[in-house]
Amino acid sequence: MRPVGVVNNKGLWSDKDCTALDFFFCQTDTQDTLQNKFQHIKQSMNWHDAQIYCRTHYVDLAAITDDTENMHIANILFVNGYFDNWFGLHKNPWIPWLWSDNSSVLLSSVKWESGQPNVNGIKDCVKASTEGLMADDSCSTPLPFYCREHRRIQRVRFTVKSDGDLDESAVMEAIEKKMKQILSDQDMEITSSIKWSVQPDGKIFQQQKTQENTQETPCEELGPMKR
Repeated sequence: MRPVGVVNNKGLWSDKDCTALDFFFCQTDTQDTLQNKFQHIKQSMNWHDAQIYCRTHYVDLAAITDDTENMHIANILFVNGYFDNWFGLHKNPWIPWLWSDNSSVLLSSVKWESGQPNVNGIKDCVKASTEGLMADDSCSTPLPFYCREHRRIQRVRFTVKSDGDLDESAVMEAIEKKMKQILSDQDMEITSSIKWSVQPDGKIFQQQKTQENTQETPCEELGPMKR
């Protein structure tokens, strides 16, 4: 067993036995807000199963890279009445602490609890608390967890016909309303967002003139002449 980490409801980290069962945090591929970046999974799993779950449904177990992210996760634990949950911190023998994707951990960002990590051969995972501090713990301890999610982008191009000046805001509002309805029908509205691509001139839509058909009609297609 290797040391892994949990974060508690005070934002403190600790190591833990990776066979323990707990909730966990997954990391998504959405970076616009902290609420979208992390997913709190309220299913008890050991650290390794939590890692598989996050990699299957999102991106990976959560990697906490600054105090803002740390306190955001700690607050979630505190509000929901949980003490500590799995996240992506782990360690192999003779190798520094790493995140679940094997990226390096910035030591200055680690918020260890007092006396942590106290790796003794059976605490192979790391948890984090609401105080933003960490401690090692058994990977078998049941804890909630956070996942990291892959972000999927679908680009859509629209063609709008207008006989006069185009009111972009009105057109955008109508299109967004229709798109949200489509996403809602597919149960995707909550996990999806719509963003417009702005042109170099600052506008959303580009004006294109319609070419008139000036081709002469062949004689054989004309009807009989009237006398």
